[in-house]
Amino acid sequence: MLKIVGFGSGAKDNMTLEASAAISSAQLIVGYNTYVDILKQYFPDKEYYSTNMMQEKERCQYAIDMVYMAWRVWYMNLQMKELILR
Repeated sequence: MLKIVGFGSGAKDNMTLEASAAISSAQLIVGYNTYVDILKQYFPDKEYYSTNMMQEKERCQYAIDMVYMAWRVWYMNLQMKELILR
């Protein structure tokens, strides 16, 4: 699942509970270098992908590609289970 999350001013105390929960449950966090550096302080065990300013398209494409790859793995596993159960 792909979620687009804003985390406020950068201070964890100012982050909404919903944003904190979404980031906590994420496997991968994709963002602008400066913002990713801030999030790494609060969520150090996450996987991150970041780029410089003006590379929004690349970040979005990377996030979409990762969701698609995860979906393909899930779908292939489902197909394998169905074959085994036959």
